[in-house]
Amino acid sequence: AILADSEIITSDQIKSSVEKRNKSFSTSIGAPKIPTVKWEDVGGLEDVKKVISESLKLNLNPGKSKSNLKRSGIVLYGPPGCGKTLMAKAVANQFNITFLS
Repeated sequence: AILADSEIITSDQIKSSVEKRNKSFSTSIGAPKIPTVKWEDVGGLEDVKKVISESLKLNLNPGKSKSNLKRSGIVLYGPPGCGKTLMAKAVANQFNITFLS
């Protein structure tokens, strides 16, 4: 906590202010928004979730990777209606990464 003019500012208040400022800045430069689809919102597809999660954890923690391969993204493919977009939105939200559609 920080003391400012005899008022205590909590870390939650600071985080909230930073999030509001980041949203405002992101909107002003036209950055894509991370959708609010949660990991739990994706029903089934547990095997797909596991593969994506493990892949992203390795790529987000390069020191722990056993491979020198660099990846710049994930491509989901399949017929219409199989959950590709929902999965991509959930992944973006879960791992706080950019979602491009």
